[in-house]
Amino acid sequence: MVRRKRIYKMESPLGTLHYLRGVKDAREWWYTATLINSPAFACYLDVLKKHLTDPKFIEELERTVDPYERSRKVGNKVKEAVKEYLGMTPEEVAKVGEGVLSAIKTMSEKIGETKKAIEELVSLIPA
Repeated sequence: MVRRKRIYKMESPLGTLHYLRGVKDAREWWYTATLINSPAFACYLDVLKKHLTDPKFIEELERTVDPYERSRKVGNKVKEAVKEYLGMTPEEVAKVGEGVLSAIKTMSEKIGETKKAIEELVSLIPA
């Protein structure tokens, strides 16, 4: 069976980063409001990722042939994620959200280190 790459490889730090980049290009007030609420959004994405990347759910989804049934199953999983998110306390939301945002920071630092290492290797190549 072919795995659905978009759901299977979903990551909350990367999704949050893409969202924040997209919002930055929008209006200034929207960007500011998003930055203020970014831990909550990051927490929601993390909960959603946990539900949609569950191996049992993915296996069940891959066995389903009917597109309407697949859509219904994904919709039910999203509803479960929303219920879980709404059931969380503000402290839990902030804790999970800050964890995701710190993962974004760590990922950005690793990308910067990798970029510097590649630039150093490229500079060693004779012209």
